[in-house]
Amino acid sequence: MTAPAPATDRALWLDQFHAFSFTHLFTLVALGVVIACAVVIGVQMRDSGRGRTADRAVAGIGALAWVVVASWWLSPARFTWGNSLPLQLCDLAGLVAPIAIWTRNRAARALLYFWGIGLCTQGLVTPIAREGPAHAAFWMAWINHGAIAMLAVYDLVVGRFRPGWRDLRLALITTTVYALCMFGLDAAFDWNYGYVGRSKPGAPTILDSLGAWPGRVVVIMALGAFAMTAILLPWLIWERLHRTGESRARAEIGV
Repeated sequence: MTAPAPATDRALWLDQFHAFSFTHLFTLVALGVVIACAVVIGVQMRDSGRGRTADRAVAGIGALAWVVVASWWLSPARFTWGNSLPLQLCDLAGLVAPIAIWTRNRAARALLYFWGIGLCTQGLVTPIAREGPAHAAFWMAWINHGAIAMLAVYDLVVGRFRPGWRDLRLALITTTVYALCMFGLDAAFDWNYGYVGRSKPGAPTILDSLGAWPGRVVVIMALGAFAMTAILLPWLIWERLHRTGESRARAEIGV
């Protein structure tokens, strides 16, 4: 009997996904192109007086993405209590994102910024999915994280959202409450929502270097707070420089 032929490189590329591979890089570039197109179209529509139409279209895309991903995980064929409930932070961010764009609610926009850019981008840098483009799980993971990234960048550029200290405080309090709730839920049922449970993802992530549970939960919360604070600092610096420039301009004209 002839031995089966080894899998080709193409088959491996389609079947398996590895962080920092060509597939990973290509996917990030493709996502960047999609986000850039959404932003350019949004700016053009905003400047032509059709900004709210663009907002609703982008919010609708985000809502559709959330429904598709949540429905896929909740389907009977793949449902498990420990993995399928939309309780991961990125699930909540994906739900908040279209609400933020559609309503322009300040609290929702703050969470979209600090969760979407400060925390959920970790899912783009070190994805935990191991399936390649031949599997639906690959697309679900990238649709979820990609939609969050797109709406967060859209709100910054097109919606001109600018975070402040109050927004950071809201994000820190909300994230802390979320982490504590998930910690209790994970400990009670041996789950890992919020990645604050006993187990760790099957793929290499930053969690591998944070020590044993439950001590690493404190480190996770501290790193999350640091990341959200770090992405506020550029806006504070920009605001200070802007105010300094205005003061100098007024001084020069004697106002």
